[in-house]
Amino acid sequence: MQLKGDDYFNLIDGWFDEFDLGTALPRDEKIVRQSMADGVVNNPVFTPLAGEFRFQRVAEKLKNNC
Repeated sequence: MQLKGDDYFNLIDGWFDEFDLGTALPRDEKIVRQSMADGVVNNPVFTPLAGEFRFQRVAEKLKNNC
């Protein structure tokens, strides 16, 4: 993973080059993935869904993707 523009944000690549890190992420990909999974799995907003099969499946996929 790296910071970069896309079709809509096509003028920001030069701006990223000015960063001390360049286009590198401030955290490595594994930590970013883990944070994303934790943000869903451990979020109290989703507690009512914890017993739902579909939520459990999504949570498992997120955990396995870390």
